[in-house]
Amino acid sequence: MKNHFLFKFLNLFIILFIICVSYVFSSVTMDCNAISIPSTAALDSDITIEFTITHTSGALRFSISMTDNNTPLSGGGADSNCKHNWLVDEGGIYRGSSYAGATTTWWINDVAQSTTAMKQTDTWGATSGLQIDNDANPGTYKVRVVVHLPPEHAGSYYIHIAAAENGQFATTCCSNSGNVDAQCARAINITGIPFIKADLQMCNAGSIISDKEDNSCSNDEYRMKFRIYNWSESGVWMKGFSYQYCVYDPNGNWDTTQPSTNFQMYDASSTAQCGVYNPATTGMISQTYTDCGNGRQVNWCYELTFANMTSKPFLIPPGGGYMQSGSPYSMFRRTGSRCLSDENDYSRIAEAPNCDTYGDLKEVPLYYDGVHVCEYEGASTPDAETGMVYCYVTDDCASYLKIFKSVNVTQATIGQTITYCITVTNTSASTVTFNLWDTLPTVLDYVGCDNSCSTSNVGGRTIVYWTISNLAPSASATRCFWGVVARYPWNPLEKNKSVFAMLNRYISIYNLKE
Repeated sequence: MKNHFLFKFLNLFIILFIICVSYVFSSVTMDCNAISIPSTAALDSDITIEFTITHTSGALRFSISMTDNNTPLSGGGADSNCKHNWLVDEGGIYRGSSYAGATTTWWINDVAQSTTAMKQTDTWGATSGLQIDNDANPGTYKVRVVVHLPPEHAGSYYIHIAAAENGQFATTCCSNSGNVDAQCARAINITGIPFIKADLQMCNAGSIISDKEDNSCSNDEYRMKFRIYNWSESGVWMKGFSYQYCVYDPNGNWDTTQPSTNFQMYDASSTAQCGVYNPATTGMISQTYTDCGNGRQVNWCYELTFANMTSKPFLIPPGGGYMQSGSPYSMFRRTGSRCLSDENDYSRIAEAPNCDTYGDLKEVPLYYDGVHVCEYEGASTPDAETGMVYCYVTDDCASYLKIFKSVNVTQATIGQTITYCITVTNTSASTVTFNLWDTLPTVLDYVGCDNSCSTSNVGGRTIVYWTISNLAPSASATRCFWGVVARYPWNPLEKNKSVFAMLNRYISIYNLKE
């Protein structure tokens, strides 16, 4: 009886051991070279991602994210994970703000699945991922997903695919360095001009301004705090932002050694993301003296930038997330005479609300990657009080139409038809009516167009044009035209070329014969 009991105990132990071993030594494999991702794609467009994955046991989940580096999610630490915009995780699949449906389709072994269509990316990270298998059928799975590329990012990026089983998946920002069983990163070149929807708001943090020009002051200094809101649909790089506060001072000698510290990132629900950190760089930039009128003058600009960020988080969350300066405040003052007078300054922090609230300061422009930002106060509402470069310059903030042009082939021969398509998106808050036109390359003969275009001939060149009426806010219109290759581009050195590139360019790139 004793031996029989021992035999049953050993059998049970062996069974439990086998089960435990199967989980401990479970494996997930993914062939990174077999992943299908386009090498080049336009921002604000859809791409299809396909991959094959094999697992041995446990529920299998995955995520897809994009960032500017190929550091593995499980090796870069939580700081590195904070650089990702998640396109696929347990929240669903990112399809963009203009996607009409509440759900979207993806495929496992060509069988359609349904999940939430996210209108914004996720910057918190994947805590569990999207489920491929619930442990019912370990094996090999072919996964196909259509995701959107956000309109705020262009250049060299990487698409990261990560997977794990047994409920251990975690690749979150701030708190988790990454717990995955398999991962791959594939390069993608994203073309187009990023469009950032951001808003700079400021407050007066108790500035001391004596309005004197002598040496009798000891405590005068400009003190300010700020928020930078992100109304875009993806997390945008904090390192891209800067702002300028411009003053008039014939004396110079400024001290900017105390930048704002204790920065804090918040999502759209005002939930703090990670801890505080101190990434700002400040300096005074000498300017050519300019009189803007109405008592506002400029010869110095105080600039605060974030280009040297070395700690998390790196992205301002989308949809109303923001970064806020803490205590102490941004401050600058003279090193010699401490007396300050803002009577002739272009920017005046005294005109901002006190720091129990924040507001616009029209004379403090916001920049992203060195380009003046057209500020928004919501996802679709341009800010009427957008910060303006001195002296109240209206430059790129006058236009809210995005234009993207594509061509169906990259090489063509005589007799082949080429199709060009132009997509215009109205990013303003108002309905617009406008004319859209383009010119056929001289190597093409006009064949036709869609949507009843009109044509004219100017100097032997065919022009196609449309009137697009009542394009609603956030809506897009696409117009296409096509022509047949009838002649070679003029090239005196290579007259007999039979194949030539037809890239997404205008004919002005060719060396035309006069």
